[in-house]
Amino acid sequence: MISTHQKVIKTFTDIEKEGGPRSGRIRKRIDNSSIVKVFAARSFPEKQLMLEIGPIKGGWLPINFQKPRINGLDIQLVHKDNKPDSEVTLILKLQHKDTFDIFLLFATRVCDDMDNLSNPMLAAKSIVALIDRWKHFFSGNSGLLSPEKQTGLYGELFALRYILREGIGVEKGVTAWTGSKKTSQDFQFDMVAMEIKSSCAVNFASVKIANSDQLDNAALDHLFLVCLSFDKRLGDSKSLPILIEELKEIININSPQLIPLFEENLLAVGYQDKDSSYYINNTYSMLDIQFYKVVDGFPRITTKKKPPGVIKVSYDILLDALVDFKINKEFMIKTIGVSND
Repeated sequence: MISTHQKVIKTFTDIEKEGGPRSGRIRKRIDNSSIVKVFAARSFPEKQLMLEIGPIKGGWLPINFQKPRINGLDIQLVHKDNKPDSEVTLILKLQHKDTFDIFLLFATRVCDDMDNLSNPMLAAKSIVALIDRWKHFFSGNSGLLSPEKQTGLYGELFALRYILREGIGVEKGVTAWTGSKKTSQDFQFDMVAMEIKSSCAVNFASVKIANSDQLDNAALDHLFLVCLSFDKRLGDSKSLPILIEELKEIININSPQLIPLFEENLLAVGYQDKDSSYYINNTYSMLDIQFYKVVDGFPRITTKKKPPGVIKVSYDILLDALVDFKINKEFMIKTIGVSND
C-alpha cells in the first residue's frame, strides 16, 4: 500500500509534468476524503507549485486568525464571495525550489493530520498549529550543525540503528527517538527510557549530564545510559549522511509511513539533506559501547537532590565510577522489547 508521503510526492511530480491554462491553476486532491480537503496545485503562467487547503469555514479557525508569514512561502487566504466571515481556502505557494523536500514533508503532515481527524474545528486548529511549528523549517536560517552536535546526532542515530539490528521493531524504535524534541531522554519507550552519550575524545573518561532530568528515573520503570566512543577522521564510508540514508532505507522498507516523522525530527534537530555535503567527509568508527542501568546509588543529581535555591545544574560523571552499574546489551534490549507490549 502506498504511503501518504509517496502519494504526495507522486501527485506533485505528476502535476509538474502536466500542462495547464494560460492563466489560473490546475489541482489534484491528495488527502483521503478527510473533512478538510487538501490539493496539490500549480499556477499558470508562473508554474508555481502550491498546496491548497480548504475550504475551511470561518468559524472553525481561531478568533482573529491572520495570514501566517513564512519565508519561502507565499500564503494567501482566499475568501468565498470575498466576504471575511465566509469559507476560506488556504493557498501556500512554494517560492524557492531548494525547500521543495521540506514542502513535500509539510504537505504529508497536513494530509496525515486531516485524515486522522473527524472534528472540523480540531482539523482547522491542527492546520494552524502545523504552520506555526513548520515555519522555521522553511526559513533556512538554522545554520550548520556544530562538530559537537554532529557527533551527538550521529550517536543517537547509531543507537537507533543498533537497537533495530538487535530486533527492536522499526515502528517502536523510530517513534521512541525523541531527542529532537528536547525531551528528558533521547529515547522514550513508555516507561522505559534510554539516554545516549557520544564522544570522539581520545580519552573518553567522563560524560556530561545537561540537567537534573536526564538521569532522573522517578517516573520510569527502567532508565538506561548508553555511552558511545568514536574515532572521527576524514572519509565518507561511515558519515552522518550515509547513516541517515541507511536508516531511511530501513524505515522505507518496513514502515514507510514513518519517513515523514523521521525527517521532521531531523529538521527539528537542525539537519537538512541539502547540507549533506558539509557532513559527508567526517567518518565515525565505533571504538566502544557501554550500557548502564540508572538505579539507586548511581552518581547523579536529580530534581529532588538539588539544594534549595538551585534552579539549573549540569555536571560530569567519571565513567570509572559507573562500573557497578554496567549491564549487558541483552538485558537492555529485552527490557525495551517488552515495553509498550
